[in-house]
Amino acid sequence: TCVQVNIVNSDYPERGILIFLSGEDEIYQCIHLIKHINRSHEEKEKKSYPIDVYPLFAALSQAEQKRAVSGTRTGTRKVIVATNIAETSITIPGICIVIDSGKVKTPEYDSATGIERLRVNWITKSQAAQRAGRANRERKGIVFRLYTDEEYESNMASFPPSQMITTPIADVLLNLFALGIRDLETFPWLERPDTRAIKSGLDLLHRLGAITYPSTSLSNGYLNGLSNFYNSIPH
Repeated sequence: TCVQVNIVNSDYPERGILIFLSGEDEIYQCIHLIKHINRSHEEKEKKSYPIDVYPLFAALSQAEQKRAVSGTRTGTRKVIVATNIAETSITIPGICIVIDSGKVKTPEYDSATGIERLRVNWITKSQAAQRAGRANRERKGIVFRLYTDEEYESNMASFPPSQMITTPIADVLLNLFALGIRDLETFPWLERPDTRAIKSGLDLLHRLGAITYPSTSLSNGYLNGLSNFYNSIPH
C-alpha cells in the first residue's frame, strides 16, 4: 500500500488519496512508512513532493476526524488512511484516488463461549463498491484494489451478514420477553439466529437474574422484577 501511494504521488500529484485498511495499528504503521518513503523519494529525485497524511478511525476525537476530512493546503497532496468509517461518511474534498486493501475488522460472536472479538476479514462486494465510489464524489476518480479478481469472486460475499447473526442478542431477547413473547422456538424471526446464540443469550440473562426459563426449552421463560425495572428505563 505504501509503495502504491508513492507511485500515485508521482503520477497524479494534484489528487487526494484515500486508503482503506483494517485497523488503527495498521493505519499508524502505514502513515509512518508513507512519510519515510516520501522523504527517501524526495532525496533521490532532488524534488519536493509535499504531502499531509491523516489517520481516520472511529476512536479519534471529533477534532482529529474533522481535520482529516477538511480541505488541505494549496500545492500539497492529502492522504487519508482510514478504516471502514470512511466508506459512507461525508464527501472528503479533493479525494480522487482510492487504494483498497480489501480487509476490514468485524466483530464475531462465539455463541459457545459467549466471547465477542474483532477479526480481520475480507470486505463484501457491496463494501468494495462503496469504497470505489469514494473516488468519484467530485470528479472521475481512480481505484487501486490490492486483491485479485479471483479473491474478489471467491472470498467476498455480496453483502455483510445480519447483525442478528454476528452479535450477542441478550438485549433483543430481553425486549422480546418485555413484549410478552415467551416462545422463542416458534417466534417468526426475520432472520433466525443460531439456536446456540439464543441459548447463550438466555443463559446470560438467567445468570444475571433477569429472567427465569426452563433450561431444556426455548419456551415459557418470563421476566424477573429486575428486568421489568431495566426495561422501564429509556436506553
